[in-house]
This record gives sequence, C-alpha cells and structure tokens, in this order.
Amino acid sequence: MRCGKDACPYFHGIMRFVGSTDQHYSASGIVSARLIHNLVVDKPSGKLILDKPLQINWLTLTNGIIKTTATNLLSHISTTNVTTGSDASYVDGPMAKTGSTAFTFPLGRNGHYAPLAITAPSSSTSYTAEYIGTDPDPTYSRASKDGTIGFVNRCGYWNLSRTTGSANVSVTLGWNNNPCFSPTPVAAKVVKVE
Repeated sequence: MRCGKDACPYFHGIMRFVGSTDQHYSASGIVSARLIHNLVVDKPSGKLILDKPLQINWLTLTNGIIKTTATNLLSHISTTNVTTGSDASYVDGPMAKTGSTAFTFPLGRNGHYAPLAITAPSSSTSYTAEYIGTDPDPTYSRASKDGTIGFVNRCGYWNLSRTTGSANVSVTLGWNNNPCFSPTPVAAKVVKVE
C-alpha cells in the first residue's frame, strides 16, 4: 500500500488476516482504509474484531470468524459475492449489503454457520442481516405467536432489515450442523415478525 505519510482511504489490494490470536481492525495509522478491495480471513483460531466500520468489495472466508457490531459494521458494496463460509468461518454480528445483485450473508454464531441469502433487488437497496444464536423469547414472545405456528426454535433466529431503498427481496435461510434446527427443513415454517 502506498499512501505516503497520509492515511489511505481505500486499499486496492488484498488484505489478509492470518494467525491464531484475536486481531483488531482499527483503521488507524497507515492502514486506515475504510474500504478494502479484497478482505481474506484465514485464521485457524482467534477472531478478526472490527473496531471501526469497514466496507469491502470482496470477502474470502477460508477459516476464522469476523466479529462485528451495529457500530462497527462490515458492509459489502460490490456486485461480487462472498467466497465460502462454514461452521469455522463466518460473520458473527450484523453485516450490510448495498447494491442490486443477489447476495448471501455468511452469518453465524456459537460455532454454527447460518447464512441468509437475498435475491437481487430491482434497484440499489441496502439490507442489514444478522444471525442471533440465542432464544428469541422474550424479544419475540412465544406467548404472542400466531396459533398456526406450533414450535418456535429456541436456539436462534435471523434479523433482516432494509436500511435504504425500496426494493423487496426473497429470502433463503440456511443452517449447518445445528442440532436445534429441524433435520427435515420441509417441516419448518419461516415467519416474519414486525
């Protein structure tokens, strides 16, 4: 990266996080990019923890977890997608996507990969998604569920919100090796809570 003594607002290459301890992305000093072209996470243990918001064009999740918050959000702003995602490599916390292409959010928590895919919006729109790996009750009370819903999963749920734009999308949810989810997805119902 060549920026002289000034901080770089955009990193045009590949920024790779490797190693076995927690690493923090704080966007300070010479590596202060708020937009990275290609982010690669290949950490056999430890997390990449965002201490600042970060925008990316491309994400490769080989191994390791990216920890985000609503303040320190990971935002994907390109027409490209994410490469891989697994029980060993996902985004733990909210992630945003802006654009008009289909996208799979590589979400997870507590060692479980739980992706959420959206179809292509008809116009540029921003969505933020997060997998919450805990019981939705009391945030979404079981006592007030519709009578046609027989069972509410106690291990986790997804939040998806449109943050800008007006285009609607269809959603596909996924899970991998999570003992709390039905092994026969045809028996499962997905509900929207507003």
